Amino acid sequence: MQPTAVRRLGNGTMQNILTFMRKARVALTPRNWLLQAPLAKAEEQACVCAGGSKPQPQAVLEKAGRQTRSNSFDLLRLAAATAVIVNHQFLVLGRPEPQIFDAGGLGFFAVLVFFGLSGGLITRSWERDPRVKSFLFKRCLRIFPALVAVVTLTVLVVGPAFTSLAVREYFFNAMTWKYFRCAILWPGHSWLPGVFGTNPYPHAVNASLWTLPIEFALYLSVLVGGIIGILQRRNLVSLVVLLLSILASAVSFHHNSFIRDISLLSYMFWWGAWLRINVQSRKPVDKINLALGLAALVVMAAASPYSLARTGLVLFASSLVWMASKIQFGDRITRRIGDLSYGVYVYAFPVQQSLVAAYGKEAFSYWGFLAMSCAITYALALFSWHVVEKRFIRMKTNPVAPANTITA
Repeated sequence: MQPTAVRRLGNGTMQNILTFMRKARVALTPRNWLLQAPLAKAEEQACVCAGGSKPQPQAVLEKAGRQTRSNSFDLLRLAAATAVIVNHQFLVLGRPEPQIFDAGGLGFFAVLVFFGLSGGLITRSWERDPRVKSFLFKRCLRIFPALVAVVTLTVLVVGPAFTSLAVREYFFNAMTWKYFRCAILWPGHSWLPGVFGTNPYPHAVNASLWTLPIEFALYLSVLVGGIIGILQRRNLVSLVVLLLSILASAVSFHHNSFIRDISLLSYMFWWGAWLRINVQSRKPVDKINLALGLAALVVMAAASPYSLARTGLVLFASSLVWMASKIQFGDRITRRIGDLSYGVYVYAFPVQQSLVAAYGKEAFSYWGFLAMSCAITYALALFSWHVVEKRFIRMKTNPVAPANTITA
């Protein structure tokens, strides 16, 4: 080897060594050393979530920084579930429910909040992961574990404790086992033989479950909308909302309140999706979609004085959802105790009926029954979240989420 070549090789090697030393010195400074560990861990986790593909730098930074969800959606859901307890306490004591502008009780307004939130969050979930099996898997993980638990507890514990039948007769009655249909969202069967028959609100075991089949059907409507491309086009989402508002207005005169409620809940769900796509997204809403959204509200309001009042409830519920999306303190509360809203919603009514059956409606005041109902229901919801729901929700395999979003 020629001396010149040796010198060149030596110079190149020395240059590489110096470069390595400079990089090592930068990497070993306290600030960079502390940053690299979480970045490396986040990158590894992001690769696993993406099936081994290289994650985007922005996603890695968001994951490493562990940015908190800058909203109070979970707290709003918990407040809505508590409002359902407040409303149902009148019902189980045989008292008239307080109405809001003659458009529905406090409980129905709380359900409107639930559906408006779900519409936006489920739409966001599809946008983040538009795979059919993954979407259905996540929806089932959220709905069914706690539902199966509460139905099982109701049949095996609440039923034998409060039935007027002999325990053997209760368990050999075919209607007892048909109640398990509630665990698969089978509509139309909400009573157990001999249970709560002498209560002021007789035979009803869990009056809150009627909304769950409707909500799951609306989840499927988002799935269909995503598959056929409706969710990818704002104009089509706006048309869906307008058509649902026309339907809700058309049935506002119907004598069957259940049909009126279903139509309004469907509208509220897709109105939440419309808000997510047009208002909460980064792209500003265009004039056409804004006009279609306003037209949907006008159609709703113009049908009748009853529809006008319900349109007011829709706008009020929408404003609460918008405020929850901007306020951050609620997340600090719900992160400590967990997302108790679903557990509170599904456990409350059997607890309230059991207390009335055990003590009689005159044993305590309205506020006494309400305090006991809330205490027991919240304890059961804590158990449900930490022992049942959270374990299944961890099975979700979401990709790295953008900042300021929440998993539906």
